[in-house]
Amino acid sequence: MWLGIDMVSRANNHAKDYGVTGMRVTSKHVLAAGLVEAGTGDSLAEAREARYFDTPAGRVALISVP
Repeated sequence: MWLGIDMVSRANNHAKDYGVTGMRVTSKHVLAAGLVEAGTGDSLAEAREARYFDTPAGRVALISVP
């Protein structure tokens, strides 16, 4: 966040290199850092959901489809 990054896309062909547990642990750390993530989830429907970040200038959506 100190770099000005507020949102990250996690949809890629390496998302499950360390299994579902690795994916969940990574999500835990991303969220603990205060970042909004898109592109992963416990189901395909969840992974495809848009994620939102509110700024003083308006709302930003991120869609990242695996």
